[in-house]
Amino acid sequence: MGTIFKGQTKLQIKLTVEQDITGAVQTLIRYKKPSGARGEWTANIVNPATGILDFEPASAATLDETGQWTLWAFVQFSDGRTAAGEPVTMQVNGEGR
Repeated sequence: MGTIFKGQTKLQIKLTVEQDITGAVQTLIRYKKPSGARGEWTANIVNPATGILDFEPASAATLDETGQWTLWAFVQFSDGRTAAGEPVTMQVNGEGR
């Protein structure tokens, strides 16, 4: 991903659940901020056969904390089954560091 800064909007985050997600009804990138707050962003399907999702921040308020974020892909299917990807960490820096 390269260096990521607080408030950055020119950024594409790609994650995977490493399985076929054809027919998924909900695709998310879930996160845990450095403060411990949790949330999720709606993700786009890049490749359903391999379960790759992506997300691009819409505003500077999306990446609103500096420090280490934990992210993972999450998918739900119409029959209620779910799949989650391995968590990854992402360091968000303040500008000028």
